[in-house]
Amino acid sequence: MGHAGPVLSRWVSLGLVAVTVAGGYAVSLLPAERPVVSSGLRALPADTEIAGVTDWQQVRDEVGVDDVLEESYARDLSAASVLAGSAEAMAEPYGWSVHTVRWEALGQSSEGAVAVAQLADDVAVGTVRSSLDELGYQRPSRADGVWAGGEDLVASIDPTLTPLLGYVVVRDDGRVVLSDREGYAREAAAVLDGDARSFAQTGGVTTLASDLRDALVTSVYAPARGCATMGFEDAGAEDQALAARRTEAVGGIRSHRGVGIALVPGEDSVDLLLAMHFAEPPSGEADKRAELATGEAPAQGGTFEERFSVESADTRGSDVVLRMHPRERDAQLLSDLGHGAFLPASCG
Repeated sequence: MGHAGPVLSRWVSLGLVAVTVAGGYAVSLLPAERPVVSSGLRALPADTEIAGVTDWQQVRDEVGVDDVLEESYARDLSAASVLAGSAEAMAEPYGWSVHTVRWEALGQSSEGAVAVAQLADDVAVGTVRSSLDELGYQRPSRADGVWAGGEDLVASIDPTLTPLLGYVVVRDDGRVVLSDREGYAREAAAVLDGDARSFAQTGGVTTLASDLRDALVTSVYAPARGCATMGFEDAGAEDQALAARRTEAVGGIRSHRGVGIALVPGEDSVDLLLAMHFAEPPSGEADKRAELATGEAPAQGGTFEERFSVESADTRGSDVVLRMHPRERDAQLLSDLGHGAFLPASCG
């Protein structure tokens, strides 16, 4: 049985690619040649507010067991996936699932939600299209158009399937676009065609993708979303006051212009990586953020040391990157801390 992870309660409640060249937004590398995090962020629309990328091929290698879904859930590696919870129900009727994709990108915005998956080489695009035809999806007028199914059709196939399977685009390059809205599926496909801007062209997302390039799973927040998500506006008065005191004690912190949090391979488990992009090189900010990642943990309870140790805090150009090692192998750090009210990632 598959699990989608705790983070999904906020994922599908809302609603990229590259180097600009003459005539559009085409990219210089084929999708399979780019790092996975970069590929995923380049595949999502520019209006994305929260993006998640899961490197399923690397997750399968990391887990190293037959029951990938159970183990990835236990180790928090499915926290940013919308397809994990549908894996068993998808495999036979659709001909593919997270067991047979290289990576999955999930984006949400005020306009809709979209998932993009890169099929493994041994999954035939023609077979995927034939499966949609047999399931009753309306065939598009062109091969890379939108297969229209809708909410009722998806529910009739299996009520546990994600609603994002309502409208599907299957591209010749093995990338599959899913959305619960036909128009948004079409808009997302335009990004892959190079006819629309991508999330990767928003603020400092490109450098965040570089910071997080080794991630098994990552969540990246748009500039306008990051401070609001990671801050304490919705926290209780006592937690707000503690966060303010702790921030004042380090001399205040600067507001970032985009933030990402990820799980990356570590020596004996996976480590937590926090990356923040700033408008200009942030002198002294890395030390302040590292200090805030120790001591009392407002809105989390207890101390951060009970959850992880800070292994490093680096400045990379205009970015600050913290690496933290969990105290327990199955710590669920991305699910817990990715919800927000995370002091080291706040904007003061």
